[in-house]
Amino acid sequence: LIIFPVASSSSFYLQRWHQLPALISLDSTAGYHFLHAGNSTATLSSIPTSWNRAPNETALLISPHNEGRWAGVTLEEPTPNWSAYSYLVLDLINPNETPLELNLRIDDRKHNQEFDDRFNHALNIPRHTRISIKISLNEIAHGPQARQLDTKDINKLVLFEDLQSHSLPFYLCAMRLE
Repeated sequence: LIIFPVASSSSFYLQRWHQLPALISLDSTAGYHFLHAGNSTATLSSIPTSWNRAPNETALLISPHNEGRWAGVTLEEPTPNWSAYSYLVLDLINPNETPLELNLRIDDRKHNQEFDDRFNHALNIPRHTRISIKISLNEIAHGPQARQLDTKDINKLVLFEDLQSHSLPFYLCAMRLE
């Protein structure tokens, strides 16, 4: 009983390392163990057929709770060293009748909790669209105003809506490095 929590936790870290360059993998709950919903619910769901790229493709359906700001998901403790890669790619679906604006926040371990000391980026997703958004790691590294973000020591990635209410659901199909 004492060893089980340590072994279980170790297996999640091992899974995280093996799934690279994917930051999350949707083929098992261990593949997105470090992804947590904030003011929302994240449910593994079939992708509507009009947006499928493969038969029986699944994604995380992020459903905001609409009771406050910052509804979305946080990837805690992603693989920290992104320096061998050039891009972060997010594969998203906006199933809604209106455009969707998401915010992407990336912190390194040196982040001082100030807005200007991290990477912040608005993502605009047209209505009824599946889109792959590719962001240069060079752009991410130059996100903080007074210093360079350390791509060898990434701590957190947050994908969220910054609305007080009427937040919209969206699908997170993939999050990977290229």
